[in-house]
Amino acid sequence: MTTAVTDVKAALTEGLTELRLPTVRHCYEETARLAERETLSYERYLLQLVTRECEDRQRKRIQRLPPKVALVTKTLLEGEFLDRRENLLAFGNPGSGKTHLLCAIGQELIARGHLIYFTTSALLVQDLLVAKRDLKLSRFIKRLTAFEGLIIDDLF
Repeated sequence: MTTAVTDVKAALTEGLTELRLPTVRHCYEETARLAERETLSYERYLLQLVTRECEDRQRKRIQRLPPKVALVTKTLLEGEFLDRRENLLAFGNPGSGKTHLLCAIGQELIARGHLIYFTTSALLVQDLLVAKRDLKLSRFIKRLTAFEGLIIDDLF
């Protein structure tokens, strides 16, 4: 292996590490050989690398999700807790994905035909105060009761 090739590989490995592309870093050479054999265009080669990176990240995301959370999430997506009028509380550290998870659950429930209202606690309090001031509190509360589920984010 020549020094130039070694320098290119080292620089490429360093760049892929810095960009946090571990799958590309591990498979770019193998994919390059395949691209040469199949005479793939540069774009096709790059597409194969990016596709493998995306698939690997998706697989790792699923693996990182604790089995209990995956099971509970699957159950929540069915929406039976709405029929039973049960509350769902999500606790966790800031930035742990609670809002993202609740939005995904809400979207899935909406797709399944449920009426879901999403708001933050600050905005809900603000809306309640405005409704009270305007003597429309009962109307506002009645409007909220039309929803099967309320997702109230940032309760603190």
